[in-house]
Amino acid sequence: MTATYNTVEMAERSGCSAWLLYKLVKQAEEGTGECPFPFIRLGTRVVFPKAPCDRILGIEAALDEGVET
Repeated sequence: MTATYNTVEMAERSGCSAWLLYKLVKQAEEGTGECPFPFIRLGTRVVFPKAPCDRILGIEAALDEGVET
């Protein structure tokens, strides 16, 4: 189990394209816009922490993981 989503996974969960997420990340890094999701740049790779992104999307992470609450 990983604690992050890659850009394609985040795009699928949020209902937008990976291209749009890359564009939002780039604008946030340049200071010309905002990305609605927290992200971490790892060299050329961008990842999105699951817990805060799921909260923003209103998704209960424990249910997705199959963990009983």
